Amino acid sequence: MRVNEWFAYLGVCGNEQRAGVVAQAEFYMRELERRENTEVAARDYRMAEEGRRTNAVIAERDFRMATRSERIETWVIVLIGLEIVIAVIGLWYGIHEGNKQQIVLEEMGKNTATTAAILKTQGEVLDKVNTNTHDTAEAVGKLQQVQNDSLGAQKNTLKSVGSMNESLQRQLDLAFAVAVSVTADEAAKRIIVTNQTKTSIYIWGAKYDGEPPLKFTDERFVSPGSGYFFQWDKLFDNPRTTIPKGGPRQQVSLDFYVLSADGKPYIVRGFLIEAWEGEAMKIYSNTISVKQEAWPADVR
Repeated sequence: MRVNEWFAYLGVCGNEQRAGVVAQAEFYMRELERRENTEVAARDYRMAEEGRRTNAVIAERDFRMATRSERIETWVIVLIGLEIVIAVIGLWYGIHEGNKQQIVLEEMGKNTATTAAILKTQGEVLDKVNTNTHDTAEAVGKLQQVQNDSLGAQKNTLKSVGSMNESLQRQLDLAFAVAVSVTADEAAKRIIVTNQTKTSIYIWGAKYDGEPPLKFTDERFVSPGSGYFFQWDKLFDNPRTTIPKGGPRQQVSLDFYVLSADGKPYIVRGFLIEAWEGEAMKIYSNTISVKQEAWPADVR
């Protein structure tokens, strides 16, 4: 509209105004051309974006199809390999069974010959038995006596073996039996568990007073004759706050869960006596029993 207006004005203006009118018309024409170019560029950009997205979708589809084809090919190769393995195993099994059958047939042939020889011998023996029945009966009696004596000796041997096994088992149990002592060190605020057995032990957990059983993250290894030190500040600090000075002594339980070297679970049951002696809190440990028994469910 502006271009048309300026061109219409060009027909009626003076010569001195023509250059300005033409410049104004060219300005609007260049603006129209710029806008048209902008729209064309935007349209081309949109078409390029759509083409890029379309190509991306096609590429992704082709990739999925190629991946699926590779998986199918892999499974086909695996199945072919399994068929080959099964065929080889079947061939080997057939050969193996054939060899076994051949051996069995050979043994049957040998046994047949042996059986024939035995039957022949038995025939000769029967002939002798028929000729001398009394001697045969006496020989059978002696054979029965020998067999009875042999059976008695075998029974005695079995009894001796059983007694020996029981004795060895008792010695083995004694060798792996757990024996420990528990002491308290007030100055260092620690509990000492000493291994008094002939083999190593493993401490896996503990239970203090009314608290639930505590399972360690890993075992505490204790070699024969040595001890393990548990730094237990809470155990030594609690009595100072719960028992007034001059008050009655207090008894709390303290158990340990121990594993012997042969893998059997033991529970060391004991208790601590806490009492004020003057200005000092004293803690004395006592062990009630060390028994082989199953641990609580929280410790297993």
